[in-house]
Amino acid sequence: MKKTLYANGDSFVFGMETIAPGSRDVACKDHSFAKHLSRQLNCDTYINKSYNGSSNDHIFKRTIFDLNELEKAGHNPKDTFVLVGWSSLSRIEISGEAWLSRIPNWKEVLNSFKMIKDPSYPIEFHDFGVVFCNPQSGITLTIGDHVIDTDNSIVPWAAKYLWDDVIQVPNQEARIIALHELLENRGYAHLFVNTCHPLFNTKNIDFSCKNYYNLDTSSFYDYGVLNYPDQMLIMNHFTEVPHIFYAEKLFEYIQQNNIS
Repeated sequence: MKKTLYANGDSFVFGMETIAPGSRDVACKDHSFAKHLSRQLNCDTYINKSYNGSSNDHIFKRTIFDLNELEKAGHNPKDTFVLVGWSSLSRIEISGEAWLSRIPNWKEVLNSFKMIKDPSYPIEFHDFGVVFCNPQSGITLTIGDHVIDTDNSIVPWAAKYLWDDVIQVPNQEARIIALHELLENRGYAHLFVNTCHPLFNTKNIDFSCKNYYNLDTSSFYDYGVLNYPDQMLIMNHFTEVPHIFYAEKLFEYIQQNNIS
């Protein structure tokens, strides 16, 4: 088995709400299906670089950049299992500074949000200078008389001009094909799953590829809703229970297909 499991994805791979309703605490990562899969693969090291609200563009590029850094640090691709959870097609990342600078003294204000661990603080801005936007969970910041939110300032434009299958489906096809070929050429055992958006109506992906787990049929969210509806919490995520059993399904699939 592998020494390291590297995971990237959105809030479902992050494990949001697994430790408490509404929780986005980083401790959730130790209760996600990625963590449970790492245990079943007997990995010594578990690296989860997922972010709540992450876009597929972010998942794609950060997986490449993170693995480059691991290789520079001496990690052997043949000792690493890569798990990627692809997210909704209706997500983008924007310049955090351009959006936040409409707030007077925004840097000081944002730092105060971070200090008190306000859940609206966009941790992705701290780490990468971006803010994630999607139509299901927009960010709203209220400081005195100033209110800025992605639902009014960003989402309508993106919904009109970007979040259309004509654009997003081929973009996602290209990401999946490119990342799969890169990982395969470098010698990484890997598995791609959908977290919340099966890739329907695709023309360019061979879904018989063993590294693609139900990409065109179902998602982790679908699995949770179908099998554990009583485990859904206030932010439409789940307790740890579905994560445990989903990891078992992934492990069984990995063994059956000799992926690791």
